[in-house]
Amino acid sequence: MSEQFVAALKNRVADNQYISHIKVREYADNASGAPAQKSAYKTRYIILGQSPSQQRAYVYKARRNANGTLSLGKEWDATQVRSMCRERSMLLVTFSITHRWEVDTSQDPVPFLNHLASIVIRAQGTLPKMSGWSYA
Repeated sequence: MSEQFVAALKNRVADNQYISHIKVREYADNASGAPAQKSAYKTRYIILGQSPSQQRAYVYKARRNANGTLSLGKEWDATQVRSMCRERSMLLVTFSITHRWEVDTSQDPVPFLNHLASIVIRAQGTLPKMSGWSYA
């Protein structure tokens, strides 16, 4: 499966390198707080990638297409992360606005969060605001 992530990343930036990903559920009222209906969600992948030539790291939101490939959608500069919070099965990641994602039950979000925290530390020299887990 990581080959699909690598291929999607390289379609966006030629030397993009895969770091990590997490499968999440995104609800229709994502930015407004707790989801109103648990049934109205979209499955998404949040992918971390880095480009050595651009000396930048990115956070991408992707979806799986009917043919099994991935399409990258929204893109954020990973150094723009202001805060990361884990509340039970929810991740709240703030760039200019807070994005709320429910983690797929088959995954532990801590490795993904640690990768993201590491990127921010390297770029900014300090950790973003964090809660709900311990960075190691």
